[in-house]
Amino acid sequence: MILKDNYKTKKYDYIFAWLLTGFIFSFSVCLVILSESRSITNLYDVGKVYEIQDNVYRTAIVRDKGHQESSGKVVLDQGFYEYGIGIKKGKNQYNYFCVQLKNVTSDTIEWTIDFRKQKDGKIKKSNKVSCSLHDGMNIISIPSKSFNAIAVEIYGENGSSFYVEKMQLRETKPVFEKNKALKIMIVSYLMYLITSGFFIFAWCKIGISFHFYRWIERLQKIYILIAKLFWKIMKHLPLNQRGRDGLITSLFVFMFLYNVQVEIKQIYYTDFNSHLLVYLFLLLIIAILSIEPALKKKKWNNSLVWSWLFLWIMACISDALLPKNFRFTGYAMVLVVGFFIFIWNNMEKPEVLTRNFVRAVHIFLVLITLFCLLCRPENTGETAMRYAGISKNPSIFALYLGTIFSVLLGEIENSIKKGNGIKKILPYILEGCVVLVFCWKAQSVCPLLCIAGISFVWLVRMNHYTRQKNCRKILISIIICAVISIIPVYLSIDWGVKHIPQSLGLSVTFEGEQPVVRQQYGMVAYASDLKEKFDESRIGQKLGKASLSGILSGRDYYYRTYLRDMNLFGHEENPKMWGKRRLPHNAVLGIAHRYGIFASVPYILMLVMVIIRTFRYSRKEKPYAAVPFYVCLTSIVMSMADNVEQPFVWLPWIGLYLMMGIVFDDKLCAKE
Repeated sequence: MILKDNYKTKKYDYIFAWLLTGFIFSFSVCLVILSESRSITNLYDVGKVYEIQDNVYRTAIVRDKGHQESSGKVVLDQGFYEYGIGIKKGKNQYNYFCVQLKNVTSDTIEWTIDFRKQKDGKIKKSNKVSCSLHDGMNIISIPSKSFNAIAVEIYGENGSSFYVEKMQLRETKPVFEKNKALKIMIVSYLMYLITSGFFIFAWCKIGISFHFYRWIERLQKIYILIAKLFWKIMKHLPLNQRGRDGLITSLFVFMFLYNVQVEIKQIYYTDFNSHLLVYLFLLLIIAILSIEPALKKKKWNNSLVWSWLFLWIMACISDALLPKNFRFTGYAMVLVVGFFIFIWNNMEKPEVLTRNFVRAVHIFLVLITLFCLLCRPENTGETAMRYAGISKNPSIFALYLGTIFSVLLGEIENSIKKGNGIKKILPYILEGCVVLVFCWKAQSVCPLLCIAGISFVWLVRMNHYTRQKNCRKILISIIICAVISIIPVYLSIDWGVKHIPQSLGLSVTFEGEQPVVRQQYGMVAYASDLKEKFDESRIGQKLGKASLSGILSGRDYYYRTYLRDMNLFGHEENPKMWGKRRLPHNAVLGIAHRYGIFASVPYILMLVMVIIRTFRYSRKEKPYAAVPFYVCLTSIVMSMADNVEQPFVWLPWIGLYLMMGIVFDDKLCAKE
């Protein structure tokens, strides 16, 4: 029965991969046809594009002559309005200024656009263009490429108005048309389905078989040979199981702390190879300490392993063609991370390694809390900043906290399944409150929303479980304790980070740190003030934005830039935006850009299978079975809006690629 279920599952996985490949193929064909590209290294060849951020044309500032709303609407109350646009780039390569409007109420609105060369606040060169703009995309030719600012003056009848949807500087005219793109994608997708479907049908009829799984078995043989060599050394070490567990936990803690240090010193990109060697050495030692004498090949013939392996093989090929910042990542994943997972799957009790990881996260949280309370003060008043904790960047700090919170949910679920009382669960509840407080102070929306989402998933699961086991009281007690504990925990940490570092003289500021300004906010207030306090917070301000760019903090600009820069073989570096190379804030786009657009197929399949298989495993009555599910789900969700997909750094990436290993083995993931 299990074999039959596995066969059906793999069949559906293959169909999903086939359909997904067709979508990527049709999307690539669409890019090539629209842009008339002739290059496989640039599928969408439309030249340079400079995205003008929407805070230029979407504000809530009321001007003397006219006003502008956060929706992007401009009303000419006194017949006049103006924009000032600074260009964050030294050398311009643009020929067109593109302005997309809607709901223009008058044909008599006149635009005067001045392309200026400014220095020290003085205008050195000026080129003006006057025109009337209409609904839709307006394309204005730029008279001179030598400019670093644009001044826009708008004249019209009193009360006339318009909405600005988009502003761009472009090297070539826009070529993207939604209807045309949709038609191209549908036709090319149908052609893909018919052509590939015919070949698949013929293949099955002829009965061709390549026995690809033999390569995975050979890879496992290599792992076994290496493991046996290390076991000869390990069996002579005076370490019992308790000593091994303690050493493994310490190595995980050191790994987390080392990665924090890498981020603080900003040596991740400048010395990636050295960092990679340190990380792989630590992971290899953990794997060696986990080796047990009974080693055998595991059943890895499933979609998760195949997608994982194809992804990193494609990464190796891309590295060979185009050396990049993250060079050798594919080899490291297959040879070292794969070896670690193989050893984990061969353990008699694989949950022991999960427990060591969980203990390391607990210790890491204690160290984070002590460091923040003793050494990292929070600024208050008009100069208040978002709290960055152990990082230079509040968003990175929040990413760590998101993963830690997922581990705590798994720990609490494990305690409930063991039948522990509220006294034993209370420390984990308090840890969760600490994480929530720090995450709130970091004011990073993605991790906070992710925490809310996985908390809801946890609550649904535990409600179902406690109903079945007739132990609803423990769930209610946990919720009550969490609600009661959050206020005193907030007050304690809030007071601590504002007073203890200064009073002890231990305040730490990292070199080159650039704090991010925030509005004053608070968590504790009278009921009548709660809405006002929330609206003043960065979270409330973002969620109250009228534009998609405002809600996403400009991530849609990053997404469009990465989509325009796709090719077949990947890139050496990230694309430039506003004069700097920018990270994608989306894992799928990051992988597709780094290793080639078709690398997104095994990557997406891998993420889907990770969620499915870790969820199945979490339903088993095994210690810490839920931890991989919560950790992987949290990392995947955060990676869709933040820069999680950076190899061998930060806790979310480590949690995702290590914790998924528990479900590589079909036996561990099989239904009971």
